[in-house]
Amino acid sequence: MKPTTVTGKIILGLLCLLLAVFMTVEVAHSHADLVGGSHCQLCASSHLAVDAAPAWLTPLVLFLLGIVSLGEPATGSRPVVMTTLIRPPPSSC
Repeated sequence: MKPTTVTGKIILGLLCLLLAVFMTVEVAHSHADLVGGSHCQLCASSHLAVDAAPAWLTPLVLFLLGIVSLGEPATGSRPVVMTTLIRPPPSSC
């Protein structure tokens, strides 16, 4: 193998490891006090992009789901067979 390819793979591996460490720190960090997130840059940046308003498509989707849920299910379309077996019985039975 070429030295540049091995070096590139080592650098790529180290960068992936660094990314995994930072992602773990971002998710797993906590604050001792309840208001501690106000001074934390990780908390401030993660809550900055949150929009409390629903999307413009939400009412339409909920309306369509309401129409679909009003319909009656077809009989026998999804029969439920209660069994404790996870595979068929042997063919000798």
